[in-house]
Amino acid sequence: MVIEALRSDGWRTVRAHGVRFDVPGDWERIETPGPSTAFAEPEGTQNEFRANVVVLSRPVDQSIAEFGVSALQQAVEFLAPSHVVSHEPWGVEEPQDRITEFLYWDGGVCVDVQRWSLIRAHRAVEVTFSSSLLDRLGFESISNWIATSTEAETT
Repeated sequence: MVIEALRSDGWRTVRAHGVRFDVPGDWERIETPGPSTAFAEPEGTQNEFRANVVVLSRPVDQSIAEFGVSALQQAVEFLAPSHVVSHEPWGVEEPQDRITEFLYWDGGVCVDVQRWSLIRAHRAVEVTFSSSLLDRLGFESISNWIATSTEAETT
C-alpha cells in the first residue's frame, strides 16, 4: 500500500490492491483482512458513529448489472437487520455503475451505508462509506469525493 503525502487541498491519495482513491488527510488507516483498505475519521469527534470508508477490489468476470445485484443482495442479507433505502445507477460510465444505500442499527445508532459498485479494467471495486444517519449530510461531500476519485490501476 502507498499513501501519498498530504496535498494542499487536505486530501491524500491511496494506492492499494490495484485501486487508487482519495481520503481526507486526517483520516486514520484501519487494519482490514484481504483485498480491502479502510480509513476512519479521527477518534474523539462528536459524531455518534465513527465514519469510515472501506474500499474492496478483486478481479471480476461479471457485468455491472450482475455485480450490482450481488451488492444489493449483500445489503439485504447484512448481519444486523437492515433496510435498503435505494439501489440506483450512478455516474456517467456506460454501463452505469450502481450505488446501494441501506440502514442498520448499531448499539442504538442508526447507521447509513452507501456502497458504490464499480467495474474498472476487469476489477470489481466496492467503495463502502458508513456514518450515522444523523451525520450523513455532513459527510456527503466526503463520501462522494472518495467514490468519484476511485480508479482501478492498470499494470
